[in-house]
Amino acid sequence: MLEAVPRHWYSNTYVILQDGQELAEIRRGLLREQGSIVVEGQACTIRRAGLTGPFLYEVDGAPLAQAMSHSVRRRFEIDYAGQRYSLRAQSLWTRTFLLERNGEVLGTIRPRSLWSRRAIIEIPGFPLPIVLFFFWLVMIQWQREQAATASGA
Repeated sequence: MLEAVPRHWYSNTYVILQDGQELAEIRRGLLREQGSIVVEGQACTIRRAGLTGPFLYEVDGAPLAQAMSHSVRRRFEIDYAGQRYSLRAQSLWTRTFLLERNGEVLGTIRPRSLWSRRAIIEIPGFPLPIVLFFFWLVMIQWQREQAATASGA
């Protein structure tokens, strides 16, 4: 189990902890839908291909994974290592996201509590940088929803 904790209460930079030990850092870029993941000193980038294209997860400029957003349905379709994965909201009423392949649930990402920005990441069997890419996608979706709620209030 991993825990994602904002660096500060106002920060869009998250520290990834396991058993209290810092493993990585996720930074959101100046533009909302770009960022980076730093694991063991290696920075991987996340950027959007065009205005509505897929999110590209790149290591040293080479794409490793890509995700297409279906924000109306709160879902991402992810291509990684020759497989297609779905990362979707568990229900309309929850912030929990499920990682699935062929209908089988492989893991979850959920807020630590109802109003918390902290998150619990339980996705076994994947390399840490890819797990953090999955979390980054959920983090972006949560921020979209928070912005939509704030603008509608």
